[in-house]
Amino acid sequence: MKISRFDFFPLRDLMMAGTQQSVELKLALDQEQQKSKKLEESMKKLDEEMKRTDELLYQMIPKLVADRLRKGENPVDTCQVSQYVQTNNRIADIQSA
Repeated sequence: MKISRFDFFPLRDLMMAGTQQSVELKLALDQEQQKSKKLEESMKKLDEEMKRTDELLYQMIPKLVADRLRKGENPVDTCQVSQYVQTNNRIADIQSA
């Protein structure tokens, strides 16, 4: 059985296609790793801004009210609870005096 060099062309083509596919996969992996790194950086910045926003919010309104608003409660209801808490605190202050 004689093997000609033309018999190796399909094998060579398969090897080259595999190498090309490997290079493309490596490039895709590198791109996804870069995107992941950018996403992590963005998430870190978002966390920092959320903390800053919380600090500012808590300076303007009581934490209890802010937390209830974040949970989606009706703003009017949160004001009523805040007034109730303040009234109870005043009554307790008067009774202890």
